[in-house]
Formats: sequence, C-alpha cells, structure tokens
Amino acid sequence: MFADGTFGEQMNAAIVRVLATRRDSAKVIEDVRTMRALLAKERPPRHAFDLKLAAGGLVDLEFIAQSAFLLVGPQLGLPQALTADVLIRLDEIGLLASGTRLAQIHGLYSEVIQVMSSALLDPFKEEGWTAAFRELLAQLTHYPDFSRLELDLAEMRQEVSAAAETWYERAAAL
Repeated sequence: MFADGTFGEQMNAAIVRVLATRRDSAKVIEDVRTMRALLAKERPPRHAFDLKLAAGGLVDLEFIAQSAFLLVGPQLGLPQALTADVLIRLDEIGLLASGTRLAQIHGLYSEVIQVMSSALLDPFKEEGWTAAFRELLAQLTHYPDFSRLELDLAEMRQEVSAAAETWYERAAAL
C-alpha cells in the first residue's frame, strides 16, 4: 500500500528536524574516523578493485556525505539525497571545493562495481579477471585501455583519501 500524497513531505520535514539538531562537530568527526579505522581493520579490501572498502573508496565518500548530513544538514537542503548529490552540494556551498570532482569519482567507482558484479560470478577472485574482462571493463567505463583505468583509479583513491582528510579537518571545527 502506498502512503498518501503528504507522506513524503512529512518524512522530509522529520528528517530536516533531526538534521537541525546541533552536534559536537569534533566528536562526530572523531567517531567517523574511529569507525573508518575499525572498518579498515575488520573488513579489509578483498581485491585491488574492491572500490567499496579500499582506502579512498566508496565508503570514504559515503562517510564524507553522512558526516556532512549530521553537521551541516540544513545548509545542504537535501534531506534524502544520494551521496553524489551531497558531495556536489558541499562544493556549491563552499564547504568542500573538490565535492563535484568527488561526485564524478563516485560515479566511476559505481560503474566499475556494477560491471564487475554483472560480468563476474565472483568479482574478487582473480581467475575472472581475464584479459577479455579487463578490456571489457575499460570499454564500458570509457577508457582507452585497462592499464589507464587502473592507474586513474589508484590516483582517484588517493584523491578521495586526501579530500576526506580535508573535509574532516574542516568539519571538526564547524
């Protein structure tokens, strides 16, 4: 059964009220960093292309967005936004200059993970990573070859890690 026409508005209003709650920024960021360190210890990446769990991967982008919701939610004006939209908005309001770039990286990571998940029975087992699959992955992500994709993804992971640190330092002082 679907809710009546005002349900979405009521949900957004409730979310906005929760996000408007003032929080200790330094404590939120300390908790995020602790959670990320625990996740890295307990769930290390399973493969070089585990772009979700790897340092500078999707988890780091999600932690930036989620901590932003907690600390500056009303400024974002996006009570139920996707991670990429939050990153772009952080850029637009001057809180994270690399936000738009991070949203682009998020999009590429998502594409790579989608191709891996659809084309390989177990994307984290090396036997599936044949030359043909590597070429397919490059083509489907609009790269001239797999080597270039691999190099760019490594650079992007470093870029995301650096941006996360920049955000955390800034956000802790909000």
